[in-house]
Amino acid sequence: MVAVLDEVVLHRTIGSKAVMADQIMHLLNLIEQRLVKVLVIPTEREGHPGLTGPFTLLSLRDGRDLAYVEEALAGRMVHDREGIRTLSLQFGDLQEVALSPAESQRLLKKLKEGFDGTQLA
Repeated sequence: MVAVLDEVVLHRTIGSKAVMADQIMHLLNLIEQRLVKVLVIPTEREGHPGLTGPFTLLSLRDGRDLAYVEEALAGRMVHDREGIRTLSLQFGDLQEVALSPAESQRLLKKLKEGFDGTQLA
């Protein structure tokens, strides 16, 4: 699984600093276990294709590809090939503007330290 996150969402405190530190630590644990690859789009990259809104690409065991797009009033499933192709290209573009996995992991560790003051190796 690959997750691409805008750095801005990692700075916005939801709950408390302790909650944010725990959430980032959870991501770091998933990365260490190789369950997910997290790529962060740094705030220095002012505009990027993900600003249109969140979406999820799904490849099912039966060979079908689907997408789920979140919109203001509701989410919707995308079944048509052209829509999935467009979102797949957008996902590729997002990965290109994101930091590498190693750089993203270093940033996550730094952000966690900022929330709870503990340093990670």
